[in-house]
Amino acid sequence: MPDRRGLISEPAVGWCQMDDPRVLHPGHAPTPFTAEQIKLGCPTGRIVTARTEAAGEPDRVDVTVFAETDEEGAVLESNGQQHRVSWRELQGHASFPAAATTIDEDVVEGPLGRMECLSYRVVTGKTASTFWFAKDRPGMPVLFTTEVDGALVSTTMVIADEF
Repeated sequence: MPDRRGLISEPAVGWCQMDDPRVLHPGHAPTPFTAEQIKLGCPTGRIVTARTEAAGEPDRVDVTVFAETDEEGAVLESNGQQHRVSWRELQGHASFPAAATTIDEDVVEGPLGRMECLSYRVVTGKTASTFWFAKDRPGMPVLFTTEVDGALVSTTMVIADEF
C-alpha cells in the first residue's frame, strides 16, 4: 500500500483503488502521471531524443516528436512513422501489475541534469525492468533499464527533451 507520500516501497499487492485516476486496471499499481498530466506536459512540438545501449547491438538513437496534440491525444512521429495515440494509451505504458511492481523515489543525473524521479521496478520471472519517471516531465521515463538474471542487458536514456 502507498506510504504517506503515495509511494509503494514494497510490491503493491492488493493495490486496487479504481477511483484513483492513476490506477487503470484492477490489480495494477498507480501510474506516475494521469492522462491529463501527460497531455499538459506533452504539447505540440515536444521532441524527445533517447539513446539505447543493448548488449551485443550497436547503440541506437530514437527521436519522438509530438507533431500534433489535442484534447484526446497526439500524433507521434518516430523513425519516419506517424501514429495517433490517446493520452490514456500513453498513460497505460506505465501501468504495471501491482504484485510485480515496487515504486520509490530516486534521483537520476544525466544529459538533462539532476532529476527527482519516481522509480518503478517491475520483476517478472528472471527479468527486472526499472523505469525512472522525472516528476517534472510527464510522459516517458527519462531512464529505463532491463536486467536478465541480474545482468544489465539494455539501458535507454533521454538525452534531449525540447519543448
